[in-house]
Amino acid sequence: MAGRFDLAGVGPGDPELMTIKTIRAIKACQVLVLPIGSPELKKPELEEGEEETFAKECLAYRIACEAEPETKKKLRLYLPMPMIKGKKLLKEIHDAGARKASELLEKGKNLVFLTIGDPTVYSTGIYIYKRLKKMGYQGEIFSGIPSFCAAAARLEISLVENRHELHVLPVSYGIEEKLKLPGTKVLMKTGKKMAQVKAVLKEEGQQAKMVMNCGMDGEKIYTESVEKEKLLFAREDKYVNNEVEGEKVAEGILINSECLHWKYMFDLKEVINESGVYCVSITVHQDGKSAFLINSLSVENK
Repeated sequence: MAGRFDLAGVGPGDPELMTIKTIRAIKACQVLVLPIGSPELKKPELEEGEEETFAKECLAYRIACEAEPETKKKLRLYLPMPMIKGKKLLKEIHDAGARKASELLEKGKNLVFLTIGDPTVYSTGIYIYKRLKKMGYQGEIFSGIPSFCAAAARLEISLVENRHELHVLPVSYGIEEKLKLPGTKVLMKTGKKMAQVKAVLKEEGQQAKMVMNCGMDGEKIYTESVEKEKLLFAREDKYVNNEVEGEKVAEGILINSECLHWKYMFDLKEVINESGVYCVSITVHQDGKSAFLINSLSVENK
């Protein structure tokens, strides 16, 4: 008898937000299917034991391991899931993944594909799931908490109320016109286009909020910007603590060579540095001392 293929969401990052149903599915299966974005994985690979060649690159797997210890005891099927747009190549990759999964299903193995967030929201697992369904295999989709719902909860805000509209937008395909839609816009799939997203939001005068690493170590909440509170939606490049004679006077985020968010902000102005690059300068005061911070984030005592 053939095994079953289930597609399970592990939620946004906090292991405590994983559903009981997903945990039960992990316990009951023999093989965990893990999507791997690394270019080093050229074809589907089955692995057992403690080596975990690619497992640590799968965030969904790491979350599941924290929630359910038995996760590490399962066989692991690594499927290449590169972040590319070439339809022909993607089809070949997904077809190969489905074929490898079907081989295990024919041996009576139960498989569970782990995906971050919810499987119905931009999950690569859905491509494998739909192919196997067409091939006649049984399985279910187990919901997980979407990342944007968890982020809204951490921000303590409502996504929609009354007649308010909600739009989930993939940033990788352009957002300029979509930002004009009414209601709340959820921006996803930002990837390497974060700087572009920031520029568009800034130009449009849109307010934005973001939770980075929601529910995980290193979580950071962004709720405002230094420019008339128009913008805060950017990837963290470096976290910096600046001290003057041993006393912390400011802490902030350096994003794409711009200081976007600071605690203890007093004097703020836009400047052009010696290289002609736009940056923000901030002067912070504490106990009669001042520090001048620029995009290089060097500290100068005065």
